[in-house]
Amino acid sequence: MQWKKHFDLHGQDREIKVDLLVGPLGRFRERLHVKGVRARPIGSIKLHAHTVEEAVHIDESPATLTITGNLSNGEPTESQIRVPQPFTYLLTKLFAFRDRKEDRDKDLGRHHALDLYTIVAMQVESEYQESLRLPGRLRGKAA
Repeated sequence: MQWKKHFDLHGQDREIKVDLLVGPLGRFRERLHVKGVRARPIGSIKLHAHTVEEAVHIDESPATLTITGNLSNGEPTESQIRVPQPFTYLLTKLFAFRDRKEDRDKDLGRHHALDLYTIVAMQVESEYQESLRLPGRLRGKAA
């Protein structure tokens, strides 16, 4: 569900962390094997994701990014990934901060708080406007 990879960026060692998350399961729950907070497709795929029920609107207005690279056998590949709208990411980070703010390992809570500021600061105007629109669609819905 999480990986870290080190890479060189202009002579400096950098790290990227990948979290595989799946938003509210809703109508897809019946097509998934769910155990606790882990979910995976029913069948032979052994790749799990962490369920994040608070990731509302995860499928609305995502950014599509093209990733290129090489497979483990060296063969070149190109894939597209969809990154959630910042509003969804803000909600998941807010809940993560809530879950960690009293944790003895204070660094975990602080990182989530810093992520909140970073997400807000990095929004472009269209993402910001979408982030203002989406909460209105949640009013009156049960949590």
